[in-house]
Amino acid sequence: MNSITSVLASGSLLGLTAGISPGPLTVLVIQSTLRSGFKSGLKVAIAPILTDVPILLAALVLFSNASGNSWIVSMISFCGAAFLAKLAVSSWNERIQLPDQDGLPHKDASALTGVISNLLNPHPYLFWITVGAPIILQPSHSPFLSATAFTASFFFFMVSVKIAMAAAASRFRKLITGPVYLAINRIASLALLGFAAHFLLKGLTETGLIP
Repeated sequence: MNSITSVLASGSLLGLTAGISPGPLTVLVIQSTLRSGFKSGLKVAIAPILTDVPILLAALVLFSNASGNSWIVSMISFCGAAFLAKLAVSSWNERIQLPDQDGLPHKDASALTGVISNLLNPHPYLFWITVGAPIILQPSHSPFLSATAFTASFFFFMVSVKIAMAAAASRFRKLITGPVYLAINRIASLALLGFAAHFLLKGLTETGLIP
């Protein structure tokens, strides 16, 4: 029981950290909520549930020989950098449509955008290969229970934090109009561009082009 408690604590703490940590998904949650309402931000917030499960399964398979796969991280980083840069430029250049005051969301592709962004983000792959898989596969009297406890607590806390961010953005959405909305959208675009540069630098470092 102590081992299960330890696994639950690890999953909860790591989930909270992942939820609070700034990243492309956090930016998209807030940006989508301000643009199209809470439901739009919610779609982005739950994207990790759709994307991390196959990543987790792949990490469990690759865990035993993951040390020689730096080129995979590089390719994911490059693809992520290109996607986020395109998203940032598109967001910066769009004709700003102010949030609906009647609360009705615009038709958007927020769920798909969140899924693609998370799939092309190397951090989930690195996390599950280097942290998640070792915790799940550690010796235990009940491996299935340990794996379930860790993944359930991790996803619960991570997604809950993202949903809370969407709810907070939605709460103040009607107050954020005109120049304020434009400024926030531009700041979000610059943030996405910054993450794109980070992923590009990581890819170049993994390939050895940058020491």
